[in-house]
Amino acid sequence: MQVSKQKQEDDVINALFIIAELTQFNLSKTIAALYLESLRVYGLECAKATIMGLAKSAKPGRWPSISDILEKMGRLELTDESKAVDVAARIIGAVGNFGRHNWEQARSHIGEIGEYVVANGHGWISLCDGLTNDQIPTVRAQIREQALAAIRKQKNGTLDRAPKFNELEGNANPSLQRALDIASDQTEKVEAGRDSGKRPASLGPAMAGGTTGSAGPPSTGGRRIRRRR
Repeated sequence: MQVSKQKQEDDVINALFIIAELTQFNLSKTIAALYLESLRVYGLECAKATIMGLAKSAKPGRWPSISDILEKMGRLELTDESKAVDVAARIIGAVGNFGRHNWEQARSHIGEIGEYVVANGHGWISLCDGLTNDQIPTVRAQIREQALAAIRKQKNGTLDRAPKFNELEGNANPSLQRALDIASDQTEKVEAGRDSGKRPASLGPAMAGGTTGSAGPPSTGGRRIRRRR
C-alpha cells in the first residue's frame, strides 16, 4: 500500500523530534517545518531513514544541521538558497537553545555565515532579548536574505571579516532591525485589539516573511523565546 504524502511528512517531523530529544535540542514547529521544506525535494522516505540513522549515534549537544542530513543522504550539492535556509534555522534555533549568555556555544552552532549575519544585524544580545515567537516568520525571512547575500559575497571573495564580539549589541543592520521593529509593532496592535475586545486589523505583508507551507508555533501573545533549562 502506498504511503500518503501527509504520512511521509509526519514521519519526518516525528523523526526530527526524536533526534531533538536525544540531542537535547529545543526543536520548535517552525524549525521542524524549515527542515521539512529543505528535505522534501530529496525524498521524504530517504530523509526519514537518514534522520533515524543519525539518531542511533546521537549525543547531547549534537543536533544535526540540514547540511549534515543532506550529506548523509548523499546530497552534497547544496544551493545557496538551501544554505541560507540552514543558516536562518540555526540562528533562530540558537536563540532558544543557548540564550543571550552563551554566545560562544551559539557561535559554534551557527557557523561563520551565521556569525557574520548576527554581527552585522541585531547583535546577539539584542536578538535574544527582542525576538518573540510571533516575530519568527518576519525575522527568519530577513535573516535568510542576509545569509544568502553573505554566502554570495563569500563566493566572490568580498565578504568582510565578521566584527569582533567585544560589542555584542551589534551594528544595527537597518533591514534586520526594521524587521524586529515592524513585528513588535504588529504584536502590540494585536494585543491592543484583544484588550479592547475588537478584532485586530490585518497584519499586512510585514508578517508574511515565512517559508511557504511552514507550520509556525502557535501565537504566544508576544512572549519571548525561553532557553531550555
